[in-house]
Amino acid sequence: MLFMSYAYRFLSNFVFLALVYFALNFLEKYQHRVVVAILVLVYAGMHAASALRSDLTWRSATSSPLGSRVE
Repeated sequence: MLFMSYAYRFLSNFVFLALVYFALNFLEKYQHRVVVAILVLVYAGMHAASALRSDLTWRSATSSPLGSRVE
């Protein structure tokens, strides 16, 4: 199941980047390209922040209250 999640993430990111590439190529005005580029950067930042928050939450949930000391 972990492999499927990685495959889905790879495929969805590839499709997203392909759509952004074609959108930027088909837009003729520079201002429209800037708007699309800024929206992509905002989306990527939100995605990264969400992944970081999820990772930190998972680490805090799986860590032992005693730290790494095992008696």
